[in-house]
Amino acid sequence: MGRIERNDVAMSVGTLWQIADALGVPASALLQEAEQLAAKADSQP
Repeated sequence: MGRIERNDVAMSVGTLWQIADALGVPASALLQEAEQLAAKADSQP
């Protein structure tokens, strides 16, 4: 997980599904949150 957080490796769709399943949320919710965080980071100076 740490390698993904540090962008050492890309996350596969399978890994996304496993993380979502472990958290008890749909994978789409994780993607939506990531998009919102990225947009927020891009809008900051």
